Amino acid sequence: MASLPKGALIQSFRRDCTVNNIMFDPSGMYPDGYHPVQVNRSLNFKGRAKRYSRTERPPRYYMIDFGLSRRYSSRNVLDEPLRGGDKSAPEHGHGERCNPFHTDIYYLGNLVREFFLKVRLTDLASSFLEANEPS
Repeated sequence: MASLPKGALIQSFRRDCTVNNIMFDPSGMYPDGYHPVQVNRSLNFKGRAKRYSRTERPPRYYMIDFGLSRRYSSRNVLDEPLRGGDKSAPEHGHGERCNPFHTDIYYLGNLVREFFLKVRLTDLASSFLEANEPS
């Protein structure tokens, strides 16, 4: 892979920033590893996996699968919408050309909302319900 000069801006848009195209390295969260089927179990399945939260030891996230990505000469470009894994972008309903950068931002925000905030709110709600159960 060739390196770019410092400060060079790549006008490349993913066009498919969905949960299936983003991976993370959990080695900081699970320093001793974990079982591939039961994440809460140790590698040898003899005990619980040592675990830290994402805020205690933030993982690195990686974008994969650049099959729908494109490069443009500018950020101010209009292109036909490509329907990747997330088909909920408002731009897709109009059938008109749109800015792929704006769609990428929408996809990333939707990913955070659906897979991070929703999980966090569900965990919070279940903790609240457990704490307030009648004895």
